[in-house]
Amino acid sequence: MAQYDPLAYGYRAVAEAIPYRGPEWYSLHVRLGDLTGCSVLDLGCGDGMSSRRLKSWGAAQVTGVDVSEEMIKLAQLTESHNPMGIEYNHADVTTMQPIGTFDVVTASYLLHYASSLTELQQMAQSAYDNLKPGKQFITSNLNPLAPPLPELDLPEHKLHYRLTSNLLADGLPMDGTLLHDGQQITFKAWWYSWQTYQTVFRDAGFTNCAIVPYLIPEEEINKYPPGFWAPYYAAPWVIQFICHKPLV
Repeated sequence: MAQYDPLAYGYRAVAEAIPYRGPEWYSLHVRLGDLTGCSVLDLGCGDGMSSRRLKSWGAAQVTGVDVSEEMIKLAQLTESHNPMGIEYNHADVTTMQPIGTFDVVTASYLLHYASSLTELQQMAQSAYDNLKPGKQFITSNLNPLAPPLPELDLPEHKLHYRLTSNLLADGLPMDGTLLHDGQQITFKAWWYSWQTYQTVFRDAGFTNCAIVPYLIPEEEINKYPPGFWAPYYAAPWVIQFICHKPLV
């Protein structure tokens, strides 16, 4: 059973409410640019929250893929109630065969769910194999340049996590909790170094891979008390990777 199968219906409200979603979507939109006429593959699409935004930004074709059957059912249910022309597929990114060649491949918090180096390699390879030459893969992720503290508790940011070991190493699991209005979603993720990510991206075939922090738009700054974003600016714990597939 996929980690998010039993969490599918509770996850939506909590995940949409965390403060980082606004900056994540804003940053993705800015960095993708004009999607008019583009085809987009959304890996680890969950209930489709990212896929729906990609379609609303002008993409001609959006295909969402997720390992959680319950998440895909929820995405398909939303599509049936509010048709946007998005296709959702239940598939494991680590084992699926290429399903097309897309102008853009995106993923929202996917890679740090790889429970082994092999799974991480397979995820990166799926992104590469489904991307057109000369195009880019953009994914949100835990920041590998900011090794996690043994425990981080930021209730005002609706976030808590703890390491399962005091020894920080590639593949180290972390227990995380997202909080919202008395609800909480607990998940397990895995930490990898930036060196490991670079190697995995390079071995898959990507070039010019970079880490970029979220852009915090004015409306998100004004939504919260002064200084709210200071901890993020000082040490961003979630970021985006941008990787390019060469033309040849």
